[in-house]
Amino acid sequence: MGKHNSLREGATLGLVVATSIWIWLAVVDAVAGEPFRTFGGSLIGTAIAIVILARRHPLAAELRQAEEEENE
Repeated sequence: MGKHNSLREGATLGLVVATSIWIWLAVVDAVAGEPFRTFGGSLIGTAIAIVILARRHPLAAELRQAEEEENE
């Protein structure tokens, strides 16, 4: 059996779940005739929030550190 990396698997699962929820909300908003209303009404605002979270979130730092350790 292969070696499991719990941090990477958890981060991947989190991204899959978060993306699924985001897509669901976007579809519901689009059907309601107000695309991206849930996300503040702005695609640009959503993109900025994602970039900030990806760079500042503590799990992002842990994921980068785990990848560096794995590559060593």
